[in-house]
Amino acid sequence: MANHIDYFKDKAANWDEQPRRVELASAVAGAIVDGLPLNKDMRALDYGCGTGLVTLLVAEEVGSVLGVDISAEMLGQLDKKVAAGAATNVSTLCADILVDEEEIEGEFDLIFSAMALHHVNGVKRVLKVFHDKMKPGGMVALADLDLEDGSFHGGREGIAHAGFDRNEVVEMLEHSGFVQAEAATAHTISKPDSEGKMRDYTVFLIIAKKR
Repeated sequence: MANHIDYFKDKAANWDEQPRRVELASAVAGAIVDGLPLNKDMRALDYGCGTGLVTLLVAEEVGSVLGVDISAEMLGQLDKKVAAGAATNVSTLCADILVDEEEIEGEFDLIFSAMALHHVNGVKRVLKVFHDKMKPGGMVALADLDLEDGSFHGGREGIAHAGFDRNEVVEMLEHSGFVQAEAATAHTISKPDSEGKMRDYTVFLIIAKKR
Protein backbone atom coordinates (compact mmCIF):
# COMPACT_ATOMS: atom_id res chain seq x y z
CA MET A 1 0.00 0.00 0.00
CA ALA A 2 1.17 3.53 -0.74
CA ASN A 3 2.39 5.58 2.19
CA HIS A 4 -0.27 7.76 3.81
CA ILE A 5 -0.56 9.85 6.92
CA ASP A 6 -2.78 7.92 9.32
CA TYR A 7 -4.79 10.67 10.98
CA PHE A 8 -6.65 8.06 13.03
CA LYS A 9 -3.64 6.22 14.44
CA ASP A 10 -3.96 7.75 17.91
CA LYS A 11 -7.77 7.75 17.90
CA ALA A 12 -8.49 4.15 16.93
CA ALA A 13 -8.32 2.53 20.37
CA ASN A 14 -11.00 4.83 21.80
CA TRP A 15 -12.98 5.49 18.64
CA ASP A 16 -16.05 3.45 19.60
CA GLU A 17 -16.36 5.01 23.06
CA GLN A 18 -18.21 8.08 21.77
CA PRO A 19 -21.97 7.34 21.78
CA ARG A 20 -22.53 9.80 18.94
CA ARG A 21 -20.45 7.65 16.59
CA VAL A 22 -22.27 4.47 17.58
CA GLU A 23 -25.66 6.17 17.05
CA LEU A 24 -24.58 7.42 13.63
CA ALA A 25 -23.37 3.99 12.57
CA SER A 26 -26.61 2.38 13.70
CA ALA A 27 -28.66 4.93 11.78
CA VAL A 28 -26.64 4.61 8.59
CA ALA A 29 -26.60 0.82 8.71
CA GLY A 30 -30.33 0.81 9.37
CA ALA A 31 -30.94 3.09 6.38
CA ILE A 32 -28.84 0.81 4.15
CA VAL A 33 -30.66 -2.31 5.34
CA ASP A 34 -34.06 -0.66 4.95
CA GLY A 35 -33.27 0.91 1.59
CA LEU A 36 -31.72 -2.05 -0.22
CA PRO A 37 -32.84 -5.61 -1.00
CA LEU A 38 -29.95 -7.30 0.79
CA ASN A 39 -29.49 -11.05 0.88
CA LYS A 40 -27.00 -13.69 1.98
CA ASP A 41 -25.67 -14.23 -1.53
CA MET A 42 -24.26 -10.71 -1.71
CA ARG A 43 -20.56 -9.85 -1.54
CA ALA A 44 -20.06 -6.35 -0.15
CA LEU A 45 -17.24 -3.85 0.30
CA ASP A 46 -17.17 -1.17 2.98
CA TYR A 47 -14.96 1.71 1.87
CA GLY A 48 -13.33 3.58 4.76
CA CYS A 49 -14.72 1.07 7.22
CA GLY A 50 -12.75 2.27 10.23
CA THR A 51 -13.40 0.17 13.32
CA GLY A 52 -16.33 -1.55 11.60
CA LEU A 53 -19.27 0.07 13.37
CA VAL A 54 -21.30 0.02 10.15
CA THR A 55 -19.50 -2.97 8.66
CA LEU A 56 -20.60 -5.43 11.31
CA LEU A 57 -24.25 -4.35 11.20
CA VAL A 58 -24.51 -4.67 7.42
CA ALA A 59 -22.60 -7.97 7.56
CA GLU A 60 -25.56 -9.51 9.38
CA GLU A 61 -27.64 -9.11 6.20
CA VAL A 62 -25.21 -10.15 3.44
CA GLY A 63 -22.93 -13.04 2.57
CA SER A 64 -19.62 -11.32 3.23
CA VAL A 65 -18.06 -7.89 3.70
CA LEU A 66 -14.55 -6.75 2.86
CA GLY A 67 -13.65 -3.76 5.01
CA VAL A 68 -11.14 -1.46 3.30
CA ASP A 69 -9.35 1.42 5.02
CA ILE A 70 -5.99 3.17 4.84
CA SER A 71 -5.68 3.21 8.64
CA ALA A 72 -4.04 0.05 9.92
CA GLU A 73 -4.87 1.05 13.49
CA MET A 74 -8.60 1.41 12.80
CA LEU A 75 -8.62 -1.91 10.93
CA GLY A 76 -6.83 -3.47 13.87
CA GLN A 77 -9.80 -2.62 16.06
CA LEU A 78 -12.17 -4.28 13.57
CA ASP A 79 -9.91 -7.33 13.36
CA LYS A 80 -10.06 -7.67 17.15
CA LYS A 81 -13.86 -7.63 17.05
CA VAL A 82 -13.93 -10.30 14.34
CA ALA A 83 -11.44 -12.44 16.26
CA ALA A 84 -13.64 -12.13 19.34
CA GLY A 85 -16.61 -13.51 17.41
CA ALA A 86 -18.42 -10.37 16.28
CA ALA A 87 -18.72 -11.81 12.75
CA THR A 88 -17.59 -14.77 10.70
CA ASN A 89 -18.08 -13.16 7.29
CA VAL A 90 -15.92 -10.02 7.59
CA SER A 91 -12.36 -9.62 6.30
CA THR A 92 -10.18 -6.53 6.09
CA LEU A 93 -7.68 -4.97 3.72
CA CYS A 94 -5.41 -2.01 4.44
CA ALA A 95 -5.29 -0.22 1.10
CA ASP A 96 -5.85 3.00 -0.78
CA ILE A 97 -8.51 2.10 -3.30
CA LEU A 98 -7.12 4.63 -5.79
CA VAL A 99 -3.58 3.25 -5.65
CA ASP A 100 -4.06 -0.38 -4.67
CA GLU A 101 -7.11 -1.21 -6.79
CA GLU A 102 -5.51 -4.44 -8.02
CA GLU A 103 -5.36 -5.72 -4.42
CA ILE A 104 -9.14 -5.73 -4.26
CA GLU A 105 -10.03 -8.96 -5.97
CA GLY A 106 -13.30 -9.83 -7.68
CA GLU A 107 -16.51 -7.88 -8.05
CA PHE A 108 -19.11 -6.83 -5.52
CA ASP A 109 -22.89 -6.74 -5.30
CA LEU A 110 -22.81 -3.86 -2.83
CA ILE A 111 -20.31 -1.12 -2.05
CA PHE A 112 -21.09 1.14 0.87
CA SER A 113 -19.32 3.92 2.69
CA ALA A 114 -20.10 5.97 5.79
CA MET A 115 -18.43 9.29 6.61
CA ALA A 116 -15.33 8.50 4.57
CA LEU A 117 -15.69 10.53 1.39
CA HIS A 118 -15.13 13.89 3.09
CA HIS A 119 -11.57 12.72 3.73
CA VAL A 120 -10.94 12.03 0.02
CA ASN A 121 -9.66 14.49 -2.54
CA GLY A 122 -10.43 12.33 -5.57
CA VAL A 123 -14.10 11.51 -4.98
CA LYS A 124 -14.90 11.22 -8.69
CA ARG A 125 -12.06 8.75 -9.13
CA VAL A 126 -13.25 6.72 -6.15
CA LEU A 127 -16.76 6.49 -7.59
CA LYS A 128 -15.31 5.29 -10.89
CA VAL A 129 -13.41 2.54 -9.06
CA PHE A 130 -16.63 1.59 -7.27
CA HIS A 131 -18.33 1.24 -10.65
CA ASP A 132 -15.47 -0.81 -12.07
CA LYS A 133 -15.45 -3.13 -9.05
CA MET A 134 -19.20 -3.76 -9.08
CA LYS A 135 -21.23 -6.46 -10.74
CA PRO A 136 -23.92 -5.37 -13.22
CA GLY A 137 -27.03 -4.57 -11.20
CA GLY A 138 -24.95 -3.96 -8.07
CA MET A 139 -25.74 -1.16 -5.65
CA VAL A 140 -23.74 1.63 -4.05
CA ALA A 141 -24.78 3.33 -0.80
CA LEU A 142 -22.95 6.48 0.30
CA ALA A 143 -23.47 8.27 3.61
CA ASP A 144 -21.76 11.53 4.45
CA LEU A 145 -22.32 15.03 5.74
CA ASP A 146 -24.50 17.48 3.91
CA LEU A 147 -22.65 20.62 2.89
CA GLU A 148 -21.71 22.66 5.97
CA ASP A 149 -19.53 25.64 6.88
CA GLY A 150 -16.52 23.67 8.08
CA SER A 151 -17.48 23.89 11.74
CA PHE A 152 -18.18 20.16 12.06
CA HIS A 153 -14.50 19.27 12.06
CA GLY A 154 -13.20 22.68 13.05
CA GLY A 155 -10.15 22.75 10.82
CA ARG A 156 -8.83 19.31 11.73
CA GLU A 157 -6.21 17.74 9.48
CA GLY A 158 -7.25 15.17 6.93
CA ILE A 159 -10.54 16.83 5.93
CA ALA A 160 -10.89 17.39 2.18
CA HIS A 161 -14.54 18.52 2.08
CA ALA A 162 -16.89 20.35 4.43
CA GLY A 163 -19.66 17.95 3.50
CA PHE A 164 -21.28 17.67 0.09
CA ASP A 165 -24.17 19.03 -1.91
CA ARG A 166 -26.38 15.97 -2.44
CA ASN A 167 -27.20 16.93 -6.00
CA GLU A 168 -23.51 17.14 -6.86
CA VAL A 169 -22.94 13.64 -5.46
CA VAL A 170 -25.85 12.35 -7.54
CA GLU A 171 -24.32 14.00 -10.63
CA MET A 172 -20.93 12.44 -9.89
CA LEU A 173 -22.55 9.02 -9.54
CA GLU A 174 -24.39 9.41 -12.83
CA HIS A 175 -21.20 10.59 -14.53
CA SER A 176 -19.51 7.43 -13.21
CA GLY A 177 -22.18 5.26 -14.85
CA PHE A 178 -24.65 4.73 -12.02
CA VAL A 179 -28.40 5.14 -12.44
CA GLN A 180 -31.50 5.54 -10.27
CA ALA A 181 -29.65 7.62 -7.67
CA GLU A 182 -31.85 8.61 -4.74
CA ALA A 183 -30.94 10.69 -1.70
CA ALA A 184 -32.50 10.76 1.77
CA THR A 185 -31.54 11.94 5.24
CA ALA A 186 -30.16 9.05 7.25
CA HIS A 187 -29.32 10.82 10.51
CA THR A 188 -28.87 14.15 12.27
CA ILE A 189 -25.77 14.66 14.42
CA SER A 190 -26.09 17.13 17.28
CA LYS A 191 -22.68 18.29 18.47
CA PRO A 192 -20.78 21.41 19.47
CA ASP A 193 -19.33 23.29 16.52
CA SER A 194 -15.80 24.71 16.46
CA GLU A 195 -16.96 27.57 18.72
CA GLY A 196 -18.64 25.28 21.23
CA LYS A 197 -22.21 26.02 20.16
CA MET A 198 -24.57 23.08 19.71
CA ARG A 199 -25.42 22.50 16.07
CA ASP A 200 -27.34 19.97 14.04
CA TYR A 201 -25.55 18.45 11.07
CA THR A 202 -27.49 16.19 8.70
CA VAL A 203 -26.09 13.05 7.11
CA PHE A 204 -27.40 11.88 3.75
CA LEU A 205 -27.59 8.40 2.29
CA ILE A 206 -27.48 8.19 -1.49
CA ILE A 207 -28.26 4.87 -3.13
CA ALA A 208 -27.60 4.16 -6.79
CA LYS A 209 -27.41 1.19 -9.14
CA LYS A 210 -25.01 -0.05 -11.78
CA ARG A 211 -26.70 -0.95 -15.04
